[in-house]
Amino acid sequence: MTLQAKGRDLDSLTYKELQRECRKANLKATGPAKQLRERLHENLQSKKTISSEFSESPKKNSAAVDDLICPITLALLFDPVVAEDGRIYERSAIEQHIKTMQESSSALKSPVTNEPMGPRLFPTHPIRSLIERMVENDEIQGELLDAWKEKQKEKKDFEEDKAKAENGNVVAMRYLGSLYFFGEKGAKIDLLLANQWLQKASDLGDIPSMAMLGILFPSRNSVALVSMAAEGGSRVACLKLGKWFAKGSHGLDVNKLQAIRLLRKGLDPACKHDNTTQSFMEECKKNLEELEYSRS
Repeated sequence: MTLQAKGRDLDSLTYKELQRECRKANLKATGPAKQLRERLHENLQSKKTISSEFSESPKKNSAAVDDLICPITLALLFDPVVAEDGRIYERSAIEQHIKTMQESSSALKSPVTNEPMGPRLFPTHPIRSLIERMVENDEIQGELLDAWKEKQKEKKDFEEDKAKAENGNVVAMRYLGSLYFFGEKGAKIDLLLANQWLQKASDLGDIPSMAMLGILFPSRNSVALVSMAAEGGSRVACLKLGKWFAKGSHGLDVNKLQAIRLLRKGLDPACKHDNTTQSFMEECKKNLEELEYSRS
């Protein structure tokens, strides 16, 4: 059954209705309403129909939940804020939108209406409280609820790790530094805090933190830090230092013998601190093979 058969057409749909139809049709559900209508028109040309479920009267809970979905992430709001376009967004998503537009020197526009807007964001505690009540009362189900609860768990875990770090746990300090550097598990990217936590752990003798500090924050002390971490058994420190010697970078002279020694050490399964990725190890294996071949 088509929309027209129910007395509706795409041009009469609200923005939220257009988003729902885009999601059901596996289409991108962000951008101005005009773009959403164009995507759905194109989809109609190939399928000739849109789910009849749309034209039926939605349940009250379903409609209420739709109003609590961020138009950028299409996920249930976890940290809702009101932007100057009057819309409610997930804080991290709208902050990233604003940052991206400012970095490109573009005029700041609403991601929903594409109209000019200011950069100010305002917390909306009533919306947050409403969502929490609906979750507690089992009024939200499915993937939206699962994703929201995952964020809730990440926030709780982050707060616990922060408390451990503040109480002197070097592993928690290192983990917190990593979270702040990469912006993971509910932490916002904050390079100053990342540096501070890694420095604290490094000062307490944590070998992996020395490696991370020297690699992630290049400075005059980088080679010294990475060298100490390599001697302490950090796999990533051995491999990075080996690559630096091979290229003659970071103020080091080219030294193929040192490069080979360090790469071999870093690739040894017995390396004490296995803090790197498989893809980086594969890259280093190729580097080692090339160096050994050039000396044969």
